[in-house]
Amino acid sequence: MVLAPRGIHIDEENFYVTAFYHFDTTPLGLTPPLEDTPRSLHYKTQDALSETKLWLDGTNNFINNLKNEYTVLTFYWNSEAEFADVGQQLLLLKEPRRMNRNTRGKFVPERCLQERLKPTGELWVEPPITQPNMPTRSYTFDIRPDCSYWVSLAGFSLKWSYAVESIVSIHRDRQGLLCPYLTVEFKKDASTMTNTIDQVATAGSLALYNRYLLRKEHLDKVGKGYTEKKWRVVRRYGLTFEGSKFKIWCIEPTIDYTNGTWHGCRMVKLSAGECTVGGGSIENLIDWLNEVHAWGLKVHGPACMYDVKVVLLRSRGAPRTSLTEEELERLSSLE
Repeated sequence: MVLAPRGIHIDEENFYVTAFYHFDTTPLGLTPPLEDTPRSLHYKTQDALSETKLWLDGTNNFINNLKNEYTVLTFYWNSEAEFADVGQQLLLLKEPRRMNRNTRGKFVPERCLQERLKPTGELWVEPPITQPNMPTRSYTFDIRPDCSYWVSLAGFSLKWSYAVESIVSIHRDRQGLLCPYLTVEFKKDASTMTNTIDQVATAGSLALYNRYLLRKEHLDKVGKGYTEKKWRVVRRYGLTFEGSKFKIWCIEPTIDYTNGTWHGCRMVKLSAGECTVGGGSIENLIDWLNEVHAWGLKVHGPACMYDVKVVLLRSRGAPRTSLTEEELERLSSLE
């Protein structure tokens, strides 16, 4: 009663792609690939990603340790809390916590556990009903994903970061979290897997709709149309675990390109695998997590910043941003 009335559809067809194909990136930038080279080197050498510490190495030793952990859990523990603990310790890393970060101009990810996402006001609202004849339920229930990743306000200029909260919802005021890009849910087995997928769709669609509103306000103010390419950066990713089995998801909006109207969204399964077997399954998961974070920091974060800057620059009495009118015009067509 939450998803269908809002035009939120889940597609579980077996459509598998690699992370590098999906993001149109070069596999590790290594030609030829070097034997057992830490994957993290590929990301640490990129300027926009150099401040981030959560890259997964994916060496043979790491993969064997991860496989062993999940194998023991599967046969002897079968505890949802233990599965979540292993995932959060080995795969879903967090940045070192510091009171002050010298990262202005570079985005860093923030990991949150059990962050409350319930709609709170005009800048954090639930997706609209698109099927009014269907029974429905509001988003007022407790929405707390097991794990989620956000971009930090530290990526915005100090000169005008105070004004961002008038444009987009800021969570954890002092920490300054905005525009989440990845949601993760854990279950110990298949008995509650449908609920897990629905939970990711619920949290993901809520975040996606508010991201849509920011992009829509930008495009409204620029007044140059709502073509398909202008929405390519508006998406959200999900990861679901059923014990040691995982699925990767992408959530994208369904948009009327003539006027920019929201008609719901579609959550599509991109890949899947098992953490107790070989054959590249664990490597596949590692590459997906690394590439989703890279997208969040190199594409998603900057796109959110550009949307905010356009809205601020074109709002009466807004603070001056570091970009010129011509630069913002160019950025308004960002793909």
